[in-house]
Amino acid sequence: MILTCTATVDNDQQIANLCQCVQILGGMPRVIRNMVCVDYNGPKEKAEKFIELFEQYSRHGISLIEE
Repeated sequence: MILTCTATVDNDQQIANLCQCVQILGGMPRVIRNMVCVDYNGPKEKAEKFIELFEQYSRHGISLIEE
């Protein structure tokens, strides 16, 4: 399973919080201006945690490819 999640975030504190949450889940966040991105390739259970996290943001994108 390959997962890509993105969220557009309005302020620096929210960006830092989201990045910290991504790291706690075992991901490596990338920040591009006001967008936080993470790519994940692994078990479905953990991928679902990333999806739940990013769905909390009104401006988000989730792309999932199941192998």
